[in-house]
Amino acid sequence: MNVTGDPKAEPLCDTIAEEISSSLARIRERKIKVRPITSTIHYKGKNVDPTIVGKELEVQAVITGRLRKDGNSLTIRLELVDARKNDVLWPSKEYKGNLDEILILQDEIARDVALNLGLRLTGDEEKQPTRRYTNDAGAYLLFRDGRYHWEKGTPEGMDLAIKRFQAAIDKDRNFALAYAWKAHAYVVLSRFRADDQNRSRAKESAGQALLLDPNLAEGHVALGAALLYLDLDWRQAQSELRQALVLDPRNSNAHHLYGYTLAATGKIKDAIAQIEQGIKDDPRYVMVNGALARAYLWDKRYQDALSQARKTMEISPTQLVGQAILGSAHTQLRQYEEAVTTFQEALTLSKRHPLILGLLGYTYGIAGKRLEAERVLKQLQELPVNRPYLATSMAAVYTGLGDKDQAFHWLDEAWRNRDSWIIFLKVDPQWESLGKDPRFDQMLERLDLIDKRAAGDQAIHSVAVLPFENVGGDPNTEFLSDGVADQIINSLSQVRRKDLKVRPFTSVARYKGKKPDVPTFGQELHVDVIVTGKLHQQGDDLTINVALVDVRDDSQFWGDTYHAKLGAILDLQDRIAREVAAHLRLQLSGEEDKRLTKRYTEDPEAYLLYREAMYHFNKLTPQGLETSIDYCQRALRKDPNYALACATLGRCYVALGSIHQGPSKTYPKAREYLAKALEIDKALPEAHSALGVIHMFHDWNWAAAKRELKQGIDLDSSVPSWGGFAYYGFYLAAMGRLPEALDNIRRGQELDPLAAAPRDQLAQCYNWMGQYDHAIEEAQKALELDPNLFMPRRHLGLAYTQKGMYEKALDVLDKGPNPGKGHPWIRGVLGYAHAKAGQTVEARRVLEELKKLAESRYGCAFPIVRIHAGLGEKDQAFEWLRKACDEKDPHVIWIKVDPTLENLRSDSRFIQILKDMDLPP
Repeated sequence: MNVTGDPKAEPLCDTIAEEISSSLARIRERKIKVRPITSTIHYKGKNVDPTIVGKELEVQAVITGRLRKDGNSLTIRLELVDARKNDVLWPSKEYKGNLDEILILQDEIARDVALNLGLRLTGDEEKQPTRRYTNDAGAYLLFRDGRYHWEKGTPEGMDLAIKRFQAAIDKDRNFALAYAWKAHAYVVLSRFRADDQNRSRAKESAGQALLLDPNLAEGHVALGAALLYLDLDWRQAQSELRQALVLDPRNSNAHHLYGYTLAATGKIKDAIAQIEQGIKDDPRYVMVNGALARAYLWDKRYQDALSQARKTMEISPTQLVGQAILGSAHTQLRQYEEAVTTFQEALTLSKRHPLILGLLGYTYGIAGKRLEAERVLKQLQELPVNRPYLATSMAAVYTGLGDKDQAFHWLDEAWRNRDSWIIFLKVDPQWESLGKDPRFDQMLERLDLIDKRAAGDQAIHSVAVLPFENVGGDPNTEFLSDGVADQIINSLSQVRRKDLKVRPFTSVARYKGKKPDVPTFGQELHVDVIVTGKLHQQGDDLTINVALVDVRDDSQFWGDTYHAKLGAILDLQDRIAREVAAHLRLQLSGEEDKRLTKRYTEDPEAYLLYREAMYHFNKLTPQGLETSIDYCQRALRKDPNYALACATLGRCYVALGSIHQGPSKTYPKAREYLAKALEIDKALPEAHSALGVIHMFHDWNWAAAKRELKQGIDLDSSVPSWGGFAYYGFYLAAMGRLPEALDNIRRGQELDPLAAAPRDQLAQCYNWMGQYDHAIEEAQKALELDPNLFMPRRHLGLAYTQKGMYEKALDVLDKGPNPGKGHPWIRGVLGYAHAKAGQTVEARRVLEELKKLAESRYGCAFPIVRIHAGLGEKDQAFEWLRKACDEKDPHVIWIKVDPTLENLRSDSRFIQILKDMDLPP
């Protein structure tokens, strides 16, 4: 109570009451329910009995207070009253201070109240029981004055509120809550004045609030309200409001607005549940009570709507929402006289608000009172043409009169003007008579209120997740934007549905940095749905946008925005995975949900280090693999039981040895880490497959290789490369079972259609089979997909050589842009091509280069074998083949099928090498 009588002290009275309730609500060891200021504000200025308040709010205790302001001096006294007996439980001491000490004063009061309620405070809560959004007392007081004017709900009040909020921001540019409420004020102001700048200012202010504090629930509520009411974007609004409820589950505004987004799409029961939760937490908040009355009306529970509307009017007789719903419910019950009386009273109170005029005119129309309805139309036509709600109200009257053409004309105007109440077109019973007209569905489609997939095949059988856009372009966060997309892919792949095809990251990586062209990308990837996304990291704050787009018509049918701290990345990715799966209509079983969100570590720092390791691993360059090794080791220092990091470390050493340094140098370390990974998690497909590669390329232990490679496939047949199909195909080729090898390699390519490597593997297999035209075709496709990949050039050059097309072979291998021109594998095929073309001098030149290079570099022995074989020099070829076997060059396992060694196979030395490798003849 303001005992000073100075109206300037009113905002302070509200301020202290709100801070006490807010601080009590935040206490972790809370044993009581706390009613927010929105439920208690209606007792302001009234001499009420605490026992009545207790019954109405369903509480056992009530806090009352008095405030005196003399200049800058404040005196505050509180009482804690037993609402059951009206006994004073705690008469507080007098709190005295100056206005510039208001924040300290509020902390002291909140602390004493909590302790006298018997609540246990943590150390941080004891130190500062109220949450401060600013430490500037002047900014805070300006903000509170703005809130006071905002509560008036008038255009004049909003103008003053905006000025106060801006003045607070001018004092403290980091005052996120002031930005949020400034956004709220612009949203409310837009209901009174048509001004496109209000729309942009509301979203700009809310966006700034979230930029300063991504975990500010009120910022998400403000942005959600702006998106819903000003942009008619219920999808994005729903996303923001859902996030607000994650951050503050007791935010009644978020509950009722989230309920409205559900109602807009026809989910009335869910909407009612949300709004009822808001009332449970905030039982006397007029907006939430009015929202429930409206939801009952939409659900055609007209008697319940009447009852709830009356309750709303009892809480606040001056609020239009109660009267609007009361009259509408009477109208739907055909109680036209009662409806007209209610609307006429509301018109007097609202100064002839167009929404009330529209409801009155609609009622006159369906009651058969045409002249009265036309008089209302005339009154509406006298209003400014851009007056908010005018178009919707005109449409309502014409609907009541049965003039559908005019009704749809004005609904079209309402949509163009972004008239907020048109978003409820699908559920508001006053539009029911228009429902069978095809124009109604067209309007719903404009509002994105028709599920386009519902009319056709609801099953989504295939999906691709594009690389996420790294907003801001910071190269240091590139690994994370790729990582989030890759994690969604991995999560969906773990569901292991036979009827769900998920494209791997290697197939979508080529779209990185390109503007999404969903129809084209979807056609190339052969998928139904494309997932797009954006990631923005600012310090420890993450903002991630995710959207699902239907390839058939390039329409987004779901989207969401997520805000979290970097340390909460694991929880955030689980949430994204679940919501993407839900909107793909996967209807997961309990076991599938566990696989979807399976974590290999609970340490977010270890996870982020692993993601950076994967970013560098995918480059497959010596530097990239070495960097990946470093990040994996750092991840393991954070979490020694991180099986996936162990497996990736093993894979790094396998790749480093197979391509760059030689198996003998790196495979022992690979084996060590892969064994450790499987000790931690026996069901890790990547580790089994990589171990199978070691058994195949290094140990020549064919039984073990087969077992591990098959185990990798059995555990996860959706991973195209390290999941086993390609490498199992390589095993089968070593056994001489080329048709089966081709089938497996092709299966890997089908899983990963736009990755270059699987096409290159097909080209290699076709060369082994002597199908050189197919080899040329696949190698060319691989180069189209990735011109920087050097390996397809050796298979293309080899195919041309085997066909006698030597000039083309030499062009591919030694001319034009070729990033792998100096690699021994390329030089070996080049020397072989010269030899087969009869260019002996050139062949020997390449041969000598490779022999000199072999003194310091791994991987030269087998290319030298090829050149000697091409020159017909068998003795030298077998000498170097033995060296290649000693080096454990991976290529030696395919000597049975390699076309460059055809002239060696009849030699007894060749048969002996096969025996030494335990390969079948």
